[in-house]
Amino acid sequence: MICIIMLGVLIVKELYIFVPGFLGAITMYILTRNIYFRLVEKKKWKPTWTAIMFIEYGIPISTSCSRTLAWLGGVTRISEVTAPAIKRF
Repeated sequence: MICIIMLGVLIVKELYIFVPGFLGAITMYILTRNIYFRLVEKKKWKPTWTAIMFIEYGIPISTSCSRTLAWLGGVTRISEVTAPAIKRF
């Protein structure tokens, strides 16, 4: 039993870097689940092609969102630095 627990701890410790990606995948699944089932069940799309479409369009959209948020974070930092200088002026 102790060996199994130690193995579990070792796996979690070594794969800890993948946790954000796993949580992001779960979030994307939850957000797109209703659309996926609507396309497959009501529109009669094939599940494989629907999943491929989600991957092809989901990756660029998520990349664009993350880059936009990073850019907005940079703008916020710049404004925090320049705001006191503008107030003194």
